Amino acid sequence: MTEHDARLLPGAGCAIITCAWASTEGAWFAAAAAWCGAFLLSLLVAALLGRGARNRGGGPPRARLTRPRDVARVVTFTCLLVTIVAATAALGAREHVPRDIQAAIRGHSQMEMVGVVVSDPRPAGRDAWTGVPRIAITVSVSSARADPSERPQVVGLMVDAIVEAPTAVRLGDTVAVAGRASESVNSRVQASIWEASVDVIHAPNGPLAVVGTVRERARHAAASLPDDTRGLVLGMVIGDTDAMPADLSADMRTTSLTHLTAVSGSHFAIVVLVLGWLLTRLVSRRWLRAVVLVVAMVGLAAVVLPEPSVLRALTMAIAVALGWWWGRPARALPALGAGALVLLLIDPGLGGAVGFQLSVVAVVAIVVWAPHLARRLRRWMVASLAKAVSVPLAAWLACWPLLVTLQPGIGLYAVPANLVAALAAFPVTVVGLLSTVVSLWWPDLGSVGMRAAGACAWPVVWAARAFSAAPGHWLAWPAGGGGVALAGAVSAAVGFASTARRVRGGMQVAATLVVVVCVVVTPVLTVRTGPVLNDWRLVVCDVGQGDMMLVRVSDHSAAVIDTGPPGGAGAACLRRYGVQEIPLLVLTHPHADHDGAVAEIAQVAHIEQAWVSPAAVVAGHDIGASDARSAGAQVTVTSAGQVWTMGDVELTVLYPTPGAIHAATSSEINDASVALSIRAGPATAVAWGDLEAAGQTAVASTLSPPVVVDVVKVAHHGSSVQSAGLVAAVTARVAAISVGADNSYGHPAEETVALFARHAVAVMTTARCGDIALGADGTVASACPTGVA
Repeated sequence: MTEHDARLLPGAGCAIITCAWASTEGAWFAAAAAWCGAFLLSLLVAALLGRGARNRGGGPPRARLTRPRDVARVVTFTCLLVTIVAATAALGAREHVPRDIQAAIRGHSQMEMVGVVVSDPRPAGRDAWTGVPRIAITVSVSSARADPSERPQVVGLMVDAIVEAPTAVRLGDTVAVAGRASESVNSRVQASIWEASVDVIHAPNGPLAVVGTVRERARHAAASLPDDTRGLVLGMVIGDTDAMPADLSADMRTTSLTHLTAVSGSHFAIVVLVLGWLLTRLVSRRWLRAVVLVVAMVGLAAVVLPEPSVLRALTMAIAVALGWWWGRPARALPALGAGALVLLLIDPGLGGAVGFQLSVVAVVAIVVWAPHLARRLRRWMVASLAKAVSVPLAAWLACWPLLVTLQPGIGLYAVPANLVAALAAFPVTVVGLLSTVVSLWWPDLGSVGMRAAGACAWPVVWAARAFSAAPGHWLAWPAGGGGVALAGAVSAAVGFASTARRVRGGMQVAATLVVVVCVVVTPVLTVRTGPVLNDWRLVVCDVGQGDMMLVRVSDHSAAVIDTGPPGGAGAACLRRYGVQEIPLLVLTHPHADHDGAVAEIAQVAHIEQAWVSPAAVVAGHDIGASDARSAGAQVTVTSAGQVWTMGDVELTVLYPTPGAIHAATSSEINDASVALSIRAGPATAVAWGDLEAAGQTAVASTLSPPVVVDVVKVAHHGSSVQSAGLVAAVTARVAAISVGADNSYGHPAEETVALFARHAVAVMTTARCGDIALGADGTVASACPTGVA
């Protein structure tokens, strides 16, 4: 077997880390800190890869780094690359964005820009206040200004313009963008433009016009397909997932199948394979084969849009073409390392893109690790099945620590789901691309081809649906750095056990214990709730920057107050506490951080009826109420004096009074919040929604102090707008603030925490304490031991 030439890997890996760090900490700081790390990491990689370079006995190929001279060269080269890439990142940023434009972005100023749209419009969630769907459009800006009285400056930066849906803007349009700027968390985009107005100056022309036409013809050809297969085929062929149903997207995330719709390595490999077979039979000159392949690959990358994983795959395809030209086969690891380094020098922002990181890690795992896994698996299965299983297993295990940062958890059926889906990848990709090309000249025949591709895509739909519905399909996992470290420990233990030639019995036991402890014990750490009380009566759920409360009615039934924002946190809280029936859902007011997850929780528990604020019937603010109605709930507009009872649970509406609300602005909608008095057996609480000063004052005027309760759910996530009169009127054991960690609103305000600390035994935030639960015996359970949190 041939050896793997891994000499470029340490340099490429450290360059990726440096660029990722530079995108958040600054390039020069990253270079200084990463230089020392690069030295140590390259030594470690060289030692590990060189350990078994002499591959005797016919085992899997080993990486080649054996001689001290080779190791010294790799270390020196790696450290040099870290400095060069960091310098490129710093100087490039300074060169293309003038200082006053940078200052305007950091200062959240209003800006005006002109540029070209370089992406399809894509969903960007709902507005946190209005619930209106938003669209993000990436624009390559050529000129910008922060002061309307000044002349626009020539700049070179990428921005995401956030606009209300729908929008008529298309890929390739030249547009004028105006809105409030802020720094972007996307490493490849310098700014986000919020509440943007986008005006088309002129229609697409040049290459982007061609790309837009090809993508539009593909969509038209697939228009007659069923919903599930239409979105899936377009995703697998041109990387367009907008038409994919939300529930299918969620199922594909659960089963780790999203790589199929993020066009990348496997798609390029399929096209290279097919083109290579054709070109070897039709073209005799090597250089001409190489040119045709490069042109085809560049065209494919343009049509599917140059996402980070696509660019990585393109560089490796070009390496294959160069191998053809030179008359020798391309080698995976040198091609990967060289391609990654070239891309990072051109666009250092790629290093911070998770898609690029996942793509690189997956390739290394498939090339280096999968053969070892296959060799181990042959002890329990036939060789062909072992080889098939080893590829998705190696890629998934290697990428798992990164995946934890996106979606903490383990899809336990990811490998079998990928084995089933792999059957469809080849025919869907080939037939779909051919149909797209044909549709440019013969649309009807292109539609027929897309229907054939749709028929081939059903195994993917089945795999996603079936495996995501199977028992134990999802295992919770800790989020954050701890979760990443634990996932890395499991992957490292499996890697050690599968690659070591000889593993002593004690080491086998240790590696097994690491895996067992991490997989079985750590899911307990995923929810920062402390122990879930068996006799819980009230829960303030940790749903991030939003609100959700549970009031227990019976073993599997609870009244629910708000749902939190979309994203699954509300549904997860219901699952944690075993809630399957919701006899009453109260939506305090129509903002997405309170009513944005109605459809999600309806998939977990049946909703019988829903009370909504008077503001929820205002045009444009009725999304939550409509979702509840669609889920089969009887929806009623509530007002002060309405009482709901079931068993020993009683909810009384304290506010708003009938006819008192005429909601239009965001503040007025907050002041239309439903305020509640809650009793669940011996447990008592009050909840103020997002009431502003006027609403809080109105509620305070209806109370007869002193009001003594177990829990007060603080208004508006602990904002600085609090009525001292209302706070003083209520004495509570716990003041619970439902808030997201590191939120951009500054919640909770320090003065609010201090104010409530004078009238409550403890002030607790879900950001630090997780779920805050109150038991029937008065026990308060959370991840915070005591005191102000």
